[in-house]
Amino acid sequence: MKLEKWALLAEILSAIAVVSSLVFVGLQVRQGAEETALNTRAIQVNAYQNLTAQLSTVNSLVIENSDLAEAFSRIYQPDAPVSELAEIKLRSFMTLIHRHGEMAFVQYQNGLIGESQLESMLAPVVAVLASETGRQTWETNPALRSEFKKYVENLATRVESR
Repeated sequence: MKLEKWALLAEILSAIAVVSSLVFVGLQVRQGAEETALNTRAIQVNAYQNLTAQLSTVNSLVIENSDLAEAFSRIYQPDAPVSELAEIKLRSFMTLIHRHGEMAFVQYQNGLIGESQLESMLAPVVAVLASETGRQTWETNPALRSEFKKYVENLATRVESR
């Protein structure tokens, strides 16, 4: 009889140990999921911060380079005369803006930034498309992915209709 009592006590203790282990594992899984979510958010914030820093760098090019600033003014005054060198700089600058927008689009597709953040990063691309030179540069850039171009053109149409 004593042996049966010890066996029953051992079974009860084993059951308590199993339940305790399951509770502990559940808490560890929950903590791991929370850490993963925090890491994902940190990566998303970092991606957006990097895009913003890149856009600031692109904007500083216009601020620091008077030839480029003069050429860039052509976006808003299409009939303004600019030198051939300034025209080349402007086209290169617009291509840089397109590439920045495409990088933002890739990050959006991969879930690193949200749609409102993407549209914020695409604002310069949409602004450039409003000019004749910007449209020509856009249409003649073979390196841009078609899905990116389609997204931007739809966005530009939505912005124009506002």
